[in-house]
Amino acid sequence: MSDEIKDKSTAETVAENMAGLAQAVAEASPKAEEATAAVEAIASTGNGKKTKAQATTKAKGEPKAKPDTGGALKSVGLDACKRHGVAEVWVTSDGQSFPQLGDAKAHTANLNDKQILNVKAE
Repeated sequence: MSDEIKDKSTAETVAENMAGLAQAVAEASPKAEEATAAVEAIASTGNGKKTKAQATTKAKGEPKAKPDTGGALKSVGLDACKRHGVAEVWVTSDGQSFPQLGDAKAHTANLNDKQILNVKAE
């Protein structure tokens, strides 16, 4: 270790490091004009996506759209019945298959969509 490093206090070393970081941030961050131009360019082009405020606003009486996952869940259930040789399974909205209804209900306690589909082997 050099004598120069030994003679510096911790506070001096930290102060030098902070000054270096501040300079690096100042050099790397965009100027106000650049940021404003970027925001205006994005706003003028529009990407077809809704903003969060637009997405949460809906007309009064408009039903909440639910994805049609019944076909996919049934397919998962039929595959599970075939693979494990069981007569029926319960499939949760995230595609997990369970041989017992109680297990499926316990699993859906942690899901936003509580849908459970009973699928019987064909």
